[in-house]
Amino acid sequence: MFMRVPDRHIRYAATKAFFGTKMTEGSSVHSHGVKMLSLVEKLKDLKAELNNDTYIDVILQSLPPSYDPFIVKYNMNGLEKSIHELINMLVQYEATTHKSEPAILVGEASTSKAKGKGAKRWKRKKGKGTAVTTTASTGGAPPAAPKGKGKEKVGGSQRSKANDVCMHCQGKGHWKRECPQLLSNPGMFVIEINMISNSASWVLDTGCGAHICNDLQVLERSRKLSKDEMILRLGDGKAVATEAVGSLRLVGNMTKKPFVGQSAIANGLLDLVHTDICGPLSILARGGFSYFITYTDDHSRYGYVYLMRYKSEAFRKFKKYRLEVENQTNRKIKALQSDRGGEYLSGEFIDYLKRE
Repeated sequence: MFMRVPDRHIRYAATKAFFGTKMTEGSSVHSHGVKMLSLVEKLKDLKAELNNDTYIDVILQSLPPSYDPFIVKYNMNGLEKSIHELINMLVQYEATTHKSEPAILVGEASTSKAKGKGAKRWKRKKGKGTAVTTTASTGGAPPAAPKGKGKEKVGGSQRSKANDVCMHCQGKGHWKRECPQLLSNPGMFVIEINMISNSASWVLDTGCGAHICNDLQVLERSRKLSKDEMILRLGDGKAVATEAVGSLRLVGNMTKKPFVGQSAIANGLLDLVHTDICGPLSILARGGFSYFITYTDDHSRYGYVYLMRYKSEAFRKFKKYRLEVENQTNRKIKALQSDRGGEYLSGEFIDYLKRE
């Protein structure tokens, strides 16, 4: 014998599902519209006292933030459409928006170690492409803790965590991988993409884990990704599907000026002096010196070497070298050639050369 469920209970469940259904960002608006339409038909069968305007308002409120421009235009124009017409308009809006958005490609990231104490790297490989993401030391989802009741095997014995101190918050009763303070900060990197008029332009961020380009032709090797295999989350929270991953080579596409066929040769002492700095050295010299600077006269090939503890001592060493060689040769230094490092471009150094 079966008991019939009251219509009041069924209508309540259908109304709750209709008002509570929300479309997730990046999903198909057609599938969402069909689902909402089926709920509307169910409410009509249950004789729910809701008019067409209410159905339209609820469907519009169930859309994600990316559809806000459509909702504003729909309300400002005072459109009176049926539910079927509204769904068709949403499908057309989705197709137009996705078509106008540039394709986003992810270049292969560097495999250098992440900086910072406790920094971790997460790598996922599938096929030929590689996607690498670096998480900061304060965030990133740590590996899941092993199941158990607060005990861990150490050397074949059970060790309780009741008296252990967390290495992150210094609290007792849990380990770092289970620390609530650490888990509360996901440490997700956010990538913000700005629309630019020149599609050939690049935006390079040396601190990000994945570099993004919008042209598949610049990739030297690439692999197409299946749908939803990799998702990038932008600065506004919007999720964007990735089309391909690969590696690229920029050196071959870069232009460089030709070198002078014949280098200048000094005709006399101190007409041209070459200088360069080396360091910091991994092994300190006696006295704690980690740098050295060289001065070589182009005409005589005679050179001087000065040891330095800090790179900022270059200006003082140059004045010492100049005073010594000009007194010995009774000649003036006419040109100083360097690699245009920062130690030679300081305001103090430039002002000194102008005065002399």
